Amino acid sequence: MAIVFHKRPSKRLHMAPLFAFFLLLCALPSAHAQRTIDITPFSGYRYGGRITVMGDPDTDFLKVKSTLNYGLLTDIAIWRTIEGEFVWTRQPTSLTTHNPTDGTYTFLSKMNLDSYLFGANFDFRPKAKLRPFAGLLVGFSHFGAPPINGQPVLGFTNRGAFSFSGGAKYFFTKNLGIRMEGRWTPSETTYKGTGTCYENLFPVSCSIYNYAYQLQANLGMIFQF
Repeated sequence: MAIVFHKRPSKRLHMAPLFAFFLLLCALPSAHAQRTIDITPFSGYRYGGRITVMGDPDTDFLKVKSTLNYGLLTDIAIWRTIEGEFVWTRQPTSLTTHNPTDGTYTFLSKMNLDSYLFGANFDFRPKAKLRPFAGLLVGFSHFGAPPINGQPVLGFTNRGAFSFSGGAKYFFTKNLGIRMEGRWTPSETTYKGTGTCYENLFPVSCSIYNYAYQLQANLGMIFQF
C-alpha cells in the first residue's frame, strides 16, 4: 500500500544551513580561544508522532512507532552562557495506518526518521559542575521510508522542523561529563493548504503543513575539548 501526498517545498529548509553557517562564524573564534567544544554522542527514546492523511476514507493518519533513538550533539561556545548547537538524531521506526471506521492499525513500512537541527543552547551555570540548560533549534527532518513496489510511501522526504530542549549537564572532570535532556520536536508533514504569513511586516501567501509532534528523553556522554 502506498499513500501519496501533495508535495510542496518548505522555505524554512533553505534557511537552516544559512543559520548554521552564521552560528559557526560567530562561534569558531571564541571556541578556539576558550577550547570549549562539546561532542556528545547520546541515545534515548522518542515518543509519538502522527502523519495526517487527507482524502482517504480508509486512513486518517499514519502512526510513527515510539522507539529508541540515537545521535550526536555538538556545542560550540559563542559568548558567556550561549552556545551554538547542532544535533543529528536518528529514529529507526515504522509506520502503521489507522482506519477511522474500526480503529484498527495496519503495518505499512519501516522508516528511518532523521532530524538535523541548528540553533542556540543556554547554559545557566557555565562554570559549575551541574549546569542546567535550555535550547531552541530549527532545521529539517528526513523521512526515510523505502518505496513499496516502486512507489513512494510518502509524497515527501524532507520537511521543516524545530525543537525545544531542557535538562542538565554534569561534569565529572573539566573534559568529561554526562548530559540528561528532554526534547520536544515538531516536524512538518503533509501539505494542508495556503495561508497568510508576514515577511517584513507585509502579508504574503505561504504553505501550511500538518505536524508530527514528538518527545525525546536522551542521555549522553560529553567530551569537551
